[in-house]
Amino acid sequence: MTTKTTDSISTSGRVITSSTPTNANSSAEMIIIGSSRNGTKGLEKRALRGVADPKRYVADLSKAISEEDQWVHHVWTDGMATSRTFRYDPENMKTASGVKGMFGCTSVIIASQRGTYLSHIWEGPTFVKNAAGDESKEDVFWEHSFESLREGNDEDPLDQSFPLTYLTAPGEILNTESSPVIFIITPYTLESERQDDHIMTELRYEDRVKELARGLAKLVPSVEPPVIVGYDRADENATEADELEQEGPAGFAGRAIVEVEQKRWDISGPDGRSLCFKRPPFVGTWRLWVEDRPIYQHDYVIDAGPHKRDGPFYGPALNLLDVRYRGKKPGKLNITPLFAARKMAAELGD
Repeated sequence: MTTKTTDSISTSGRVITSSTPTNANSSAEMIIIGSSRNGTKGLEKRALRGVADPKRYVADLSKAISEEDQWVHHVWTDGMATSRTFRYDPENMKTASGVKGMFGCTSVIIASQRGTYLSHIWEGPTFVKNAAGDESKEDVFWEHSFESLREGNDEDPLDQSFPLTYLTAPGEILNTESSPVIFIITPYTLESERQDDHIMTELRYEDRVKELARGLAKLVPSVEPPVIVGYDRADENATEADELEQEGPAGFAGRAIVEVEQKRWDISGPDGRSLCFKRPPFVGTWRLWVEDRPIYQHDYVIDAGPHKRDGPFYGPALNLLDVRYRGKKPGKLNITPLFAARKMAAELGD
């Protein structure tokens, strides 16, 4: 059961189709979410469950992520990309992680049913080689973006930048059975760049971001074409702030957040007896925010049988139609910030 913004692409962006898509599981090469702020109305009805004020909501999530130290750290290692991986707790869990402080940089985020991968790619030297905005060489771009993500960053002093080649291996969080989805968050073109530099693409580095998307689609078994999302450049302080202000984008600008909620779900038959012969499966939801916009949401149910590697086995999602036929629908999952865990537990029940 998946709810996602691709249902609303006609009003919020465009789909770039290809007769020979790089991802065999996709009918389009990539998806670009446009800059229209009027294209989320349909999504709000389906995905913004209980969120009356998205800006406040994202600011609250940001505070919780800061308290838990679950942002991607901007660590300078000769301009190479850095990343961070968060594995979901196999038991009842609510969490969120993200990247902030983006006022020109790019982030690759890959979310799945087992964990979230987030990265930070520097604007320079990856895309530009100097303050004048001159384009970097092709080999520099690939080395500091795709190759750094694929192979990991050994120079990361925090030792958090795991290689994508490892994370896509069998049993890992970005393998096929975990249903990963690739996102690339990158800045829009400024009006001054259109006027002075004659850059007419909606995204500042659109051509190279598309190249990056094609490379990632061949490396990561994403269940969707890579989703490219633009963001507005803002003052650096606003992109780091967790507090809203009366005016301005502080508290939600320059960031992308993945929030996750997961709990065990015991399925009962008409006679009230559990149909889970071993352990109840997990029912979960993850959702991506970029600034104050909900971009994509995925609801899932996964088996929780024994697994020799790390406890629960996160296999292919159960067929929800089959589950419903057995006599019980999953309860509504209301995602709220981390510090509201007690309220969340009360709403879902044990």
